[in-house]
Formats: sequence, structure tokens, C-alpha cells
Amino acid sequence: MDTSSASDGDLRKDHLPVILYQSHLKEMGSRLELARRQGQEAAERKKLSEINVLKSELGQKSRTVGSLQSCLFSLKDDMDRLQRQMEQHSASVAASHQSSRQIESQIESLKRSSLSLSLLTPNSVLSSRDKRPMT
Repeated sequence: MDTSSASDGDLRKDHLPVILYQSHLKEMGSRLELARRQGQEAAERKKLSEINVLKSELGQKSRTVGSLQSCLFSLKDDMDRLQRQMEQHSASVAASHQSSRQIESQIESLKRSSLSLSLLTPNSVLSSRDKRPMT
């Protein structure tokens, strides 16, 4: 039995480096798995961070677009209001021009009438002193 005991001891001694190697491999596998999970978590955090940055930029651009749309609508309203004012002003100027033409026509008519009357009446000679008709 001594030889079998010695053989068993020798086997155990021979298996010791294999057992240590297997233990070391198992530990390395665990470390590798941990590193892989940490890498995945870091990649997910990076993606989430990038998504949040993109959302923030998109939100800012959306607000900018909204502001531009609001500005354009306001500008369009202002232009419509100015167009109406221009149309009213043009109508007013045309009416004023027509009135002034009518008044000029009436003045010319009165001048002609006055000239005709002065030619018909002898008392319409102006005195050289005061430039008023003599009566």
C-alpha cells in the first residue's frame, strides 16, 4: 500500500499545476466577463449620453425653428397690415387728387365767368390807386 499511497500523492502533486492552471483560467474568465460587462455598460452610457446630447440639440433647433416660424408669421401679418394701409393711402390720394382737379376746374370756370361778367359790365374798371372795382 505504500506504493499506491505514494502514487496517489504523486498524482496529486502532478495534478496540482493543472488545478492551479484551471483555477487561474476560471479567474481570468471571470475577469474577462466582468470587463466585457463593464465595456457594454460603458458603451450603453456613451450611447445614452450621445442620445441626450442629440435630443438637447434637436430641442434647441426645434425652439429655433419655432422662433423663426413665429417671426415669419409676425412679419407676414405686418406686411399684410402695411399692404392694407398702402391701399387705403392710395385711395385717399386718388380721392384728394380728384377733388383738387374738381376745385381747379371750378376755379377756372369761375375765372371765365368773372372775365365774361367784367367784359359785359362797364363799371368793372379797376382804379389804379387801390386795385378795386369802381362802383
